[in-house]
Amino acid sequence: MKKNTEVWMVYTNEEGLILITDDYEEALLTYNCEKEQCENYASENLEFTGDEEVVLSKIENRFFYRDMNNEELNKLQVEMEDEFDDEACYGMLDEIKYKE
Repeated sequence: MKKNTEVWMVYTNEEGLILITDDYEEALLTYNCEKEQCENYASENLEFTGDEEVVLSKIENRFFYRDMNNEELNKLQVEMEDEFDDEACYGMLDEIKYKE
């Protein structure tokens, strides 16, 4: 995903975070599918849990864990010297601001 672009997410109470994408059409399609599943479940079972929720939301800021790229891994390896574990998965926290 590129910085300073529109980014969308779809969330449901049942599954949590479903999708993060910079493709609005994909987000809208996913939202509508999740909404339809929620409506179908409620009408088939004639009941509500009271937690039914599907959200399509535009993201302004995102703080998250990500895997390190090769340049970051090489720098870490130099810094850690003998402590660096080739079998470990190294990552870091990152933030992207989509809205300036």
